[in-house]
Amino acid sequence: MNTPHVYNKKTIVSIFLAVLFVLFLLITIYLIKVYPFYGFEMTFFGTGGNSTLTDVEKIYNVEELSKQIDEKNPVYIYAAPQKTDYKIAKTLGFGDTYEYDDSAEERIYSLGKAYLSVDQYGGFLYLTRVKNPTFPFPYTDKETMEMAKEILKEYDLWNDSINEWSTNYVKTTDSKGNTTILRKETVFWIRSEDGKNVVNQKIHVCINGNKELVRIRYDVKGYSKHSESKLISIEEAFQKIEEENFGFSHSLDNEPNCELKEIIFETVEISYREAESTDGKNLLQPLYVFKGTVKDITGKTGTFTCMVQANVVNSK
Repeated sequence: MNTPHVYNKKTIVSIFLAVLFVLFLLITIYLIKVYPFYGFEMTFFGTGGNSTLTDVEKIYNVEELSKQIDEKNPVYIYAAPQKTDYKIAKTLGFGDTYEYDDSAEERIYSLGKAYLSVDQYGGFLYLTRVKNPTFPFPYTDKETMEMAKEILKEYDLWNDSINEWSTNYVKTTDSKGNTTILRKETVFWIRSEDGKNVVNQKIHVCINGNKELVRIRYDVKGYSKHSESKLISIEEAFQKIEEENFGFSHSLDNEPNCELKEIIFETVEISYREAESTDGKNLLQPLYVFKGTVKDITGKTGTFTCMVQANVVNSK
């Protein structure tokens, strides 16, 4: 005959406490992942932040631009940037000795002429300080990009978040006005976890004509928390533009005496921008990135990019 198992009071209490602990753990994980973050108004510098487009004619179609935004595709606010373990210093050949810059909150390493500064989130500037040749740079932009890509792979810095690339040039001009490209810098653009561009997180890799690495600037963060965010409408975004709360750049900016007459908004997409609030909160928040055509008063045309904060800014 089977004897029924009887739980004593101590066993029941132990089981109850174990269940409570598991529930507490699950709730904590849930809150870490999905608890809503409160965004803040971002400040934009440069044209559209410190100057005005009040007298420039703006041509756009709210309905057509709104169709370019997939409302079923969620957007997020990313928070709590992950701290670094500073292992990049050893990866680049530096030792354990460093100085600490309190104002910049960076560790400073040196090895011969080489220099490395690393911030608390893993962003860094690496200068090899090799002697650069003075002959014209002999490689195409694509060849330079492939060399830069291999360098990032060598240092275990290449990953699937890298999206697009562009090229900057280090030039010199002689007394006759002839310009020579001495070095090229490939700029790799980063995508967020949900596959959108992050406009101010990039990796810069500069190479000289001897195929030598000159500099790596690594401005990338990982985030441990995120929360789905509501978006303002395209119509509300244009209201922000009228209120001068946006970032703006265009290809005619270096033209002498350039004065814009007209800007035509043609496309829009959602990207992200990292910013820090006055109380030290560091968030990755969504943007509307508009692109299109500009025309100045002489009839010259070019392209522009206009950034407007896209998330609804809540207040507790």
